Amino acid sequence: MRASVDPAWTAVGPGPRGHSSPSVDDSSFDAASARIRALGRMDPAEVDADLAALFDDVRQTLRVPVVDDLIRTLATERDVLARRWRAVRPVLGTLAFERAADALREEALLPSASEIAGTGTWADWPRADELRHYTETTQYVAPKLLLIATAWDTGRTEPAPGVVDGAAPIPTRPPSSTERLPPTVPDTAEPATEERLDAVRERHGHPRVPDYFRAIARFEGFFEAAWTTLEPFVGGDAARERRAQLVARAEALIAPLFVPAGAPETALHEVVAAHRHRILPDVLIDVTTIRAWLDGPEAARVAPPSAALPVPPDAQSQP
Repeated sequence: MRASVDPAWTAVGPGPRGHSSPSVDDSSFDAASARIRALGRMDPAEVDADLAALFDDVRQTLRVPVVDDLIRTLATERDVLARRWRAVRPVLGTLAFERAADALREEALLPSASEIAGTGTWADWPRADELRHYTETTQYVAPKLLLIATAWDTGRTEPAPGVVDGAAPIPTRPPSSTERLPPTVPDTAEPATEERLDAVRERHGHPRVPDYFRAIARFEGFFEAAWTTLEPFVGGDAARERRAQLVARAEALIAPLFVPAGAPETALHEVVAAHRHRILPDVLIDVTTIRAWLDGPEAARVAPPSAALPVPPDAQSQP
């Protein structure tokens, strides 16, 4: 069953002088999805030295050991990715950007998720630390990517005055609490796992299965329990409303950080817009719901790797 899509978007490029283009209608999202599938995505393990260096800069700047699907898709046209990344990068290493991502993350929890909050526990699962850290890593980076996609989509990609100059930089290496899990390789998983992955994609209406679910699919018991818990919330009115709220909130949060560019990048705009309006908010809601299930609602509003959070006393001496 395909989840319904927010009405009214035409992927025609950033609006004039940084005004956002509207939301997403079925035909526009379907066209963008077809484009995403046709482009494919670059495998970080198989790229040349120049693209590997760019991917490494993405990891270091966003403070995670992973390269997201949006970046890997744009990398199929590396000059487009390089221009887009170069435009926004100066702001991404600031505490102001980190705090904006934290504020967006805090609003991703569905009110209806209270019925399953805290009903699970990480201790039930083998290799729980890996699963927990990877889930936190995904939840940490998702709002950053949504803010970046919003800046690209609206054409607001130049640093606002005072945001970068004199700003104290945040650490650029991934924290030790972040985790990377290799994804399940298509056609090698058990049939039941592939069927469940197909259900994830179909239920969301996404062009591909998000990397998070392909990674946790290596842990079949956890994947099954997580999806069984999450599925009733996917595609419902509450999730669609929260998605729209996150899109609007992201646009408000970038306003003090970026100003409209003189000549905004328009190449692969439909890919960026589809991620901004649909894919990235859905992933953020999903992982926040899973964290609420396992950690409770208050813990689910924050991501421990954030550089804007106080450092625990037992971690202050770590390199």
